[in-house]
Parts: sequence; structure tokens; C-alpha cells
Amino acid sequence: MMGTASTNSETEKFHILQAEVVRQSLAPSWVGAKREWYLVHIYEEPGGTCVCTHPNITKRCVIRNRENGIDLVVGNTCVRHFDEEDGTKASSAFESLVNLREDPMSKKPNQALLDLGLKFNVITTKSFTFASGLLRKKKPTPKQLQWRQDINHALIAAFSQHLPF
Repeated sequence: MMGTASTNSETEKFHILQAEVVRQSLAPSWVGAKREWYLVHIYEEPGGTCVCTHPNITKRCVIRNRENGIDLVVGNTCVRHFDEEDGTKASSAFESLVNLREDPMSKKPNQALLDLGLKFNVITTKSFTFASGLLRKKKPTPKQLQWRQDINHALIAAFSQHLPF
């Protein structure tokens, strides 16, 4: 019985998400409306509310409507309704951010975080290529470690706050 209540709540929240997205879109239906939206930023900040009305979200995803420029904030679960690949990357990137915050000196960003860092112009192509190559390296040089730490700090800073667009 408990599973049914949870499923009903999730279904209700999905319907709320659909209605709000359609309201903020040019397309008159969910199928068309969801194609208008794409991921533009992720960040962590406690106490947020998703468009679906899910309260107390910390992992937030900013999506933008490519037709009218409107931004909406959704949680890292709802973002998957728009682009499964970006949603999966966002979830994985949030996990990597937790690890980096614990130890930015020795932890490595995962590929998803690097991908989003490049996509959102947080890191350069050169830094992306370097850090991606370093993911498989066991013993980086002191100079490589310093560069990775600089990249880590840039990623942590960029994805720890809502940036103005």
C-alpha cells in the first residue's frame, strides 16, 4: 500500500511538471513542449522546490526554452524527462561534486562533470582534454596535480551556485 501512495504522488508531480512546462512553452502539448527545453546549468543549493512542487531539493538543474528563452529550475530527477543523457550526466556530475568537495586536492572529477564543465564553458577544451586524460593516470606529476586541483576548484565554484545568465 505504501508503494501505491508513493507512485500516486510521483504521478501527480509528473502531471504538475507537464502542465507547467506546457504553460511556459510555445508547443500546446507535453510531447512538443519538452523538446523546447535544454539543460543550461546545474548547481547545489539546499531548500529549493522543483517545478513539479517537490520540496527541499538541493541538486538543481536549470533548463531553458530554446523558443522563448524562459528558464525553469527542476530537480535532478525531473531533468531526465527532457533529455535522458543530460539528466544522467547531471546526476553523475552531482555525485562527483560531493567527492571533490571532500578532497579537491586528490579527488578526480568524473567524465560527466568534465563534460558539463566543458558544455557550460566552466573549463576550456584544453583543460577538458587534460583532465579527461588524467582520469586514467595513476601517478600524476606535481604539475599535473596542480592543474587538476585548479580545474577542481573551478568546477566546484561554478556548480555550487546559481549563476546569472
